Amino acid sequence: MEKNIIHFTEEILKNNNFHVSYVQRTGDNYEDIDMGLRKMIIKSEDMQITAEHIFQSLNPQMVHFSTDIFKCTYASIILPDKETALICGPVLYEKISYQKLLELLDTLAIQEEFAEPLQKYYCNVPYLSSPAMFENLFLTLGKELYGQSTSIIFHEPNFYDKWNVPYHNYLRIPDKPFSNIDVIETRYEMENAIIGAISSGNEELALNLFIKLEKTSLPQRLSNNIRDIKDYTITGNTLMRKAAEQAGVHPIHIDCYSNSLIPVIEQISNENDSRLVQKQMVHGYCQLVKNYKQKRYSPLVQKIIACIDTDLCADLSLNSLSDHFGVNASYLSALFSKETGMTLTNYVNMQRIEYAKKLLLNTNLPIKSIASQCGFTDVYYFSKLFKRIAQCTPKNFRQSYIFSDIEQLSKIQKSLP
Repeated sequence: MEKNIIHFTEEILKNNNFHVSYVQRTGDNYEDIDMGLRKMIIKSEDMQITAEHIFQSLNPQMVHFSTDIFKCTYASIILPDKETALICGPVLYEKISYQKLLELLDTLAIQEEFAEPLQKYYCNVPYLSSPAMFENLFLTLGKELYGQSTSIIFHEPNFYDKWNVPYHNYLRIPDKPFSNIDVIETRYEMENAIIGAISSGNEELALNLFIKLEKTSLPQRLSNNIRDIKDYTITGNTLMRKAAEQAGVHPIHIDCYSNSLIPVIEQISNENDSRLVQKQMVHGYCQLVKNYKQKRYSPLVQKIIACIDTDLCADLSLNSLSDHFGVNASYLSALFSKETGMTLTNYVNMQRIEYAKKLLLNTNLPIKSIASQCGFTDVYYFSKLFKRIAQCTPKNFRQSYIFSDIEQLSKIQKSLP
């Protein structure tokens, strides 16, 4: 069955002019994997692809995609016998114009005499304007061979080229030979400054620093520019997560917000989208710090506040929380009051009423349902407590804002010509 699936996939690829290679673990050099590029055209012994390197770099039960330094993409998967790897490629995700070719030669410090044979080479490499079908074909093959847990890994450009030192011509400007160092140092300094601004909840400073960071050059690490932009944005998300953690925001709040950003990041389709998402991230993490910064509290009180903030419907009584954390109830009560300036019961009630206010203003839920969602089983007790804290009943609170909105709308309409 497995052989039939593999053979069927191979036939689809070959019928669409894709180059397919099988690499054996015990094999030697495989100069044909790249259709002879490194051996016959570049003529470099240092650039040979070996079976040892391939099997060391590939994880079983995963589909690997790697775009090399020549902008060629390869799909690779180790077959179930664990001794054979199927590699399809090269394919191009972008067209290589003659100008791009010359820029590539300059970046890789390859002599211009190779321009003509490389141009002919690229003419024989399949170009994919949309790589989704190619990637999905291999993901489907992986799932057929190894099950639904199979996933995709995207590798860096030097995956096949150990000879190419990562810093070689990195952001190189010919008349400023060491500017790459300056750019990298500036970038790290700016990132550290942004982390500091977010840790202190200073959104204005963080956004200004981010605007400055936008103006620095970042190297394109993958030929797929959109994937590269998304990866930089994910890196930014990670840095900001750590900044919020340094500020004392509990991980549960950070994780919730960070996870909500993942689908947003994956929707990025251009550089402008990325800038908007990253500014949204700066705003969001600064708000987390402002709303949930707990560094001034002891670890135990931080954990209690996190429990209250994330589940208002739970049993948040003193006895329940002291049992949960394995501490004496009297000790917990005294510690919480000392650090927060209010009793545990008052803090819980304040949080529940604040959440009730949001539901009253932003939903049409009946008051009984709102009371339930805020952890109250008795709607009459809820109304009594709400009035004591908010100085009005839940019904009056909701109506006062409705009337306020109507008055504001009326003023706007009167001011219109």
